[in-house]
Amino acid sequence: MQHKGLRQFRFAQNPLEALFAAEWQKLNETGRVLEYILTPEINNPDVANLSERDMSVAATVVQWLGTPVGQGLIRKVQEKEKEQNQSIPKLQ
Repeated sequence: MQHKGLRQFRFAQNPLEALFAAEWQKLNETGRVLEYILTPEINNPDVANLSERDMSVAATVVQWLGTPVGQGLIRKVQEKEKEQNQSIPKLQ
């Protein structure tokens, strides 16, 4: 199964987007990650019955994380995580 996102024509001008897409494809070839995410029965990924649309939507979202807007989202989440971690009292 191919986990390919839409708008791959942007890869030439945005190599980070291409990297996200390639890593997602590799991850799903070996780990069946999308099946696991979409499986109603946690121990049986075969019941996920992925459609081409499921794979395309997921791959497009992951690919989008490599865009400037997607990277902005990742940075914002990382900043919030850092703030939360700083507000947690440290055990001594």
